[in-house]
Amino acid sequence: MVVALDVIEHVYDPESFFAIVNKKLKSGGLFVLTTPIIDSLTARILKKRWHALVPSHLNYFTYGFLKRFYGRFGYVLVHKRFYLRHLSLNYLFTRLLRTSHARVPKFLNVTVPVNLFDEIEIHIRKK
Repeated sequence: MVVALDVIEHVYDPESFFAIVNKKLKSGGLFVLTTPIIDSLTARILKKRWHALVPSHLNYFTYGFLKRFYGRFGYVLVHKRFYLRHLSLNYLFTRLLRTSHARVPKFLNVTVPVNLFDEIEIHIRKK
């Protein structure tokens, strides 16, 4: 098994990275990876305010691209999921209203579970 959580978006050459993983895994081996999804609804709505647009991310992926990419290397999808995160309503309003000065009444300043469908975890198996 190879686990690369929040790694692939930071590597200079994702294809070489996959090739290295492919060499390390035996047939039937599992590769687990996570990455932000650039064409998610959240990313499209927030645009430049999307949390995953950071200088340390050298690459951005769509799920469609990842699917074609790992398929080229002979992997099959075993499991995929999007992260549920706990965010404050203040943070959400600040991002959505495009301001750093969003005022949320104190009784609404709570943390809530939210799935923005913009961070994916995939488990793929080598054929």
